[in-house]
Amino acid sequence: MYFAAPPNVFMFLIDDMGYNDIPWNNKDIEMPFTASLATDGKILTNAYASHVCSPSRGAFLTGLYPHRIAMSHGVYGESNPECTPQEFKLLPEKLKEAGYVSHAIGKWHLGFCEVDCTATARGFESFYGFYHGAVDHWTRVTSAGTPGFDWHDEKAGDLDSIYEPDWSGADLPSDNVYTQDLLTQRAIKIIDEHDHNKPLFMYLPSPLVHTPMQVAQHYIDDVPESKGDETRRIFIAMCKALDDSIKLTVEAIKAAGLYENSVIIFHSDNGGEMNYGSNMPYRGCKGSLWEGGMHVPAMIHSPLMDESERGKLEDGMTYIADMHSTILDLAGLDTSGLNGEVQTDLIFHGGKTNRDEFIPCLDILFPQLFGQAAIRVGDFKLINGWPGFYDGWESNGTLGMTNEVDTLGLNAHNGGHHKRYDMDTGAMFGYLEQMRGVFQLYNIKEDPLEEHNVIDDYPEIAEELQERLFAEAAVAWKIGEESLTPVEEGLPHHNDGAWVTGFCENGPLN
Repeated sequence: MYFAAPPNVFMFLIDDMGYNDIPWNNKDIEMPFTASLATDGKILTNAYASHVCSPSRGAFLTGLYPHRIAMSHGVYGESNPECTPQEFKLLPEKLKEAGYVSHAIGKWHLGFCEVDCTATARGFESFYGFYHGAVDHWTRVTSAGTPGFDWHDEKAGDLDSIYEPDWSGADLPSDNVYTQDLLTQRAIKIIDEHDHNKPLFMYLPSPLVHTPMQVAQHYIDDVPESKGDETRRIFIAMCKALDDSIKLTVEAIKAAGLYENSVIIFHSDNGGEMNYGSNMPYRGCKGSLWEGGMHVPAMIHSPLMDESERGKLEDGMTYIADMHSTILDLAGLDTSGLNGEVQTDLIFHGGKTNRDEFIPCLDILFPQLFGQAAIRVGDFKLINGWPGFYDGWESNGTLGMTNEVDTLGLNAHNGGHHKRYDMDTGAMFGYLEQMRGVFQLYNIKEDPLEEHNVIDDYPEIAEELQERLFAEAAVAWKIGEESLTPVEEGLPHHNDGAWVTGFCENGPLN
């Protein structure tokens, strides 16, 4: 253990914040408090996550690559009979060995089809938030797919709080209270009441800055029209609301006397969403294996950091699973057998990164809608098959659907379509079929914008990385396709209009 006692850890996992959505990369973003934490902490300029949220969350909480835990096939959805496999211990379960008390406040998105999938069955003492990928920020009703009330206040060991949530009367959050404000209030309450004799792990997966684009009007009014169209201005306003939430939480940490032995982590789960967030100057966006989908804002702040390291920009490569292993290391616990690398020395003492490679996605499910893979080793990144929904560059106005942008010129072999397909599913599948087996290689160090496919220039490197991918595919979790079909009984209209657990008759099928 590096320190005299296991530190308190606060993990702010931000939703859909792009590389260009943070003040140290874009002066248009006003997050003064978060920026002050970074100025007196360490900005990770070469931090990576996976390209969509469920895989990144799974990687953080298990310390393993998504393809090792049945989480490379996009995001968990609706009432699908799936969740992060229970044979893998999540971070709070491991931290119990060091005496930690853990709480989850915000977005889960790791599956909920049975009680054993929920947060309080996976090591957290309490869970306050929602199960799905997004909710309306005012009503707590799912904002994509099937509408249903999705809000839960659960305590470990109290099955009534999970099976029969009581949202009657005063316990029902009012529609005029912002979701992030509810989460902040709960975080402060737990911090205020925490027993100082035990280290605290607080997992704070925020619903911001994910769609829908909603925030109190006064935040929007403070954003000048010169900063973009209405949608972008609302997004920037949501960033400020997030900053205020972080400020209130950290002030509570200080007021409770926990700050001096605390580590505060800020990390986005993937790149910004097209038309909302911004990933300039990088290629692609959320949902793609280009840099714009995975190269994300991240920083660490802690009084435990060497004074000489504070305020530094750290360009050593990190992947989101490293936060898992580093937290275990700080707690004095075993980190063997994980894909996450311990980065304690890098973050706190100015050492070198322990990472030179990572695999953000390796999806081998067939037939393939999301079939895709990528591996980064050293300066090079190899992409196999479909790179994701989006391609192109925001900076030159070419960002769009993969089959619209068609950087490989495959549409000439698909009927000559070069215009928008308007979500023509048949045309999209036709494009995906042509992408199967296609390899692309990029030198990220020399070509960070991924403008030049150099696979013909470096055949030996391409072959080596292909072999690495094939070896990993051999040990990847084989996802059962039946887990991708929603269970009718889990839909809200069978449960008084709410999303609840307990609809996995045969357990998770992934």
